[in-house]
Amino acid sequence: MYIKRIKLQNYGTIEQLDIQPKFDENDNPLPLILIGKNGSGKTLLLSNILDSFIEFRKIIFTSMPEIENNKLLKIGSKTYISTGKDFLHTHIIYHGTPILNYTDFTTKISAETFRQIHPQIVLEGINLDNSKEYKNGFYRKTSPNNKQDIEKNLNDNILMYFPHSRYDHPEWLNNNAELGFKINQNYLGETNESIIKDNVIQNIVTWLLDCLLDKYIYERKEEVRSVTVQKDGVPVKELWTVFNGYSGKNDNIINMLNELLTSIYTLKYPNLEHARIGVSQKNKRQISIIIKEKGNPEIDVAPSFKHLSSGEVMLLSLFGSLIREYDKMGFIYNNLSEIKGIVVIDEIDLHLHIEHQKVLLPKLISMFPKVQFIVTSHSPFFLLGMKEMFIDKFKLINMPFGNEIEVNEFSEVQEAYNLFVGGFNQLQRTFKIVQKRLESITKPLIITEGKTDWKHLKAALLKLQANGQFLDMPDFEFLEFEDNVEMGSSHLKSYCLQRAKFINEKKIICIFDRDEIDYVKSMGSNDPLIEYKDNSNNVFSFCIPIPDHRPNHEFITIEHYYADEEIKKKDENNRRVFLSSEFSKTGVHKTTHYVRHGNYEKIKRYTDENKLKIIENDVFYGEENIALPKSDFAKYIYENKSGFDDFKVDQFEKIFKIIDSILKL
Repeated sequence: MYIKRIKLQNYGTIEQLDIQPKFDENDNPLPLILIGKNGSGKTLLLSNILDSFIEFRKIIFTSMPEIENNKLLKIGSKTYISTGKDFLHTHIIYHGTPILNYTDFTTKISAETFRQIHPQIVLEGINLDNSKEYKNGFYRKTSPNNKQDIEKNLNDNILMYFPHSRYDHPEWLNNNAELGFKINQNYLGETNESIIKDNVIQNIVTWLLDCLLDKYIYERKEEVRSVTVQKDGVPVKELWTVFNGYSGKNDNIINMLNELLTSIYTLKYPNLEHARIGVSQKNKRQISIIIKEKGNPEIDVAPSFKHLSSGEVMLLSLFGSLIREYDKMGFIYNNLSEIKGIVVIDEIDLHLHIEHQKVLLPKLISMFPKVQFIVTSHSPFFLLGMKEMFIDKFKLINMPFGNEIEVNEFSEVQEAYNLFVGGFNQLQRTFKIVQKRLESITKPLIITEGKTDWKHLKAALLKLQANGQFLDMPDFEFLEFEDNVEMGSSHLKSYCLQRAKFINEKKIICIFDRDEIDYVKSMGSNDPLIEYKDNSNNVFSFCIPIPDHRPNHEFITIEHYYADEEIKKKDENNRRVFLSSEFSKTGVHKTTHYVRHGNYEKIKRYTDENKLKIIENDVFYGEENIALPKSDFAKYIYENKSGFDDFKVDQFEKIFKIIDSILKL
């Protein structure tokens, strides 16, 4: 049982969100990580997942520790509806046997008025034509809702929720909901085991002692051997009972916990052979931690849990709880890889040291391949560790937009930080500006990568049409922007894929440069006969084709569509754009030796003619920077500035032929 899809609409800061978790080639779930600033809707999304857990459990149990008297865990409130909207909607689909669905719908207006205002809208999981279902403005339903089908899914999977706060109740949580554990006897139709895992340390300690005790008493292996001993100088054969280790369910549990401990302590002890759980003397019966380094005897490094660091306690308690949960469900298993289910963790990196975030969290997550981890995080270090451990085998979602962020955007800590803080704000502004433009236009919209590309394209199209070309091309608009919009390749891809999840009346065409292989593969066509990619819902994308005069060039940007002599055109201040191939690997200009590049490390890989890049800064004649910024270069061409008004644009035909074919679909 795994989450297959999460859709939210008009829920607090979340306007539209559609998340589809990833699975590997063996159908094992891949980790899903939600990032975003506080207030971006991460915890609200998790609250819906938790509420779906509870609603399914209510079909099986008449009594649960999370709620009393069959009440709701998550209090329905119209205040969660986004500002300016009149309804909110949640739909979660679980991949199971059978498939499970959870729907939550709230509206501020009457059922009759709702159909008048939204005559055509379709929301999954609810029949909007049946006004009786939501006449009070609230609707919450699971399907199927029979006990047998729900038990098929829940009885084989752990469902666990770790809140970010140990004792503070979030606003959405019913005040009668209890957080924590009680040790009581279960009765038919009742459960005392909460899926909200709060204050788990003491429960782990108690459970560990129980496992150890059961192991030592019930799983001790003995065998009878015939032994010859000397009695009064005469050899006599006797039958001795000999201890031969342990074998059983609890021994397996302890071995798995030792596996977790060894992973945790390897960070502190690089030469570690193993770490294991021990038990202190009877007068102070406590769990202890014993380790063995290579070439040394075992030593007791933590006489009790109190001697563990807070990070070690948190990690052992959190991931040990997964083993405990599977044990409490009555399963007999030998490996961590056998544990299945869904584990939701709010702020997984909370109170953990940077090394724990980057090294240990990803490692411990990887040890449970059949568990679907859905977590929130504020830590770029955790994300860097996930990248190193999983490569691209996890999904990173930016809230509140719900767009997937590229793994390679977190190649450096500073880059990750910029994405969280500066990048997040830029992306938010970009989405809002483009969305506002979409609401006002009546024509297809073309969005280019960067603030200069649309100027080159618009200027080229005017010249081509003046020569009688593309006169029958359907009308469209460019998204014209300057520094107010950040539209690099990653932001353009995020927006493109996000818009493709929802219906668009007008076509949206996203045009990428051809200087990054990842985007050529992901945003271009995989069909050699088609030069664009249909991302669905009227959203298309393509990477600019290779111009004829650069057949073997590796890093094509829009400026490469001009000839070299045109690119090198000087302005009235004697500034010009440079090409990286003009410089030697030491940064000295190949023909004008008194001209140099200020950062030769940046260009030394691009001095070959087939790898040339556009240089718009850091070119010096003495102390004077004589490089022309690409923004000024584009402005001169766009405004037909003297000297820049006669550039040839025949290669731009390649781009407009693709645009024309998309517009005429």
